[in-house]
Amino acid sequence: ASAKECFRQFLFGLKRHIVWEEELLFPAFEQATGMRDVGPTAVMRMEHRQIQAALDEIHQKVRAKDPGSDAAEAQLLSVLGNHNMKEENILYPAIDRLVSPELRAEILRKVQEGAAEPAHECCGCG
Repeated sequence: ASAKECFRQFLFGLKRHIVWEEELLFPAFEQATGMRDVGPTAVMRMEHRQIQAALDEIHQKVRAKDPGSDAAEAQLLSVLGNHNMKEENILYPAIDRLVSPELRAEILRKVQEGAAEPAHECCGCG
């Protein structure tokens, strides 16, 4: 039961992070650079789909009370590790340089207010 609750919280937080990036941060970067289907945000979106696939696989295991999620967990950790390094070292510094302080403040305000929440929480786990 505690594993389900921990996973539910992790899943919700990671999905919220992805939504915030794709709906708030990426469009700001893309508007500033003119890059949409190429460049860092295109790579990040592709990795978000890989992250979602691994999360879905783990989610199915959690729902079924099947502890055999090691392969999916390893895949998730691999993608997340590389993804995080790119965010922290490339994308976020670029956004800080390219996006106006006013727009950065607006994005932060929306995040703090809970804008762009995931459409749904983990279902069937809790």
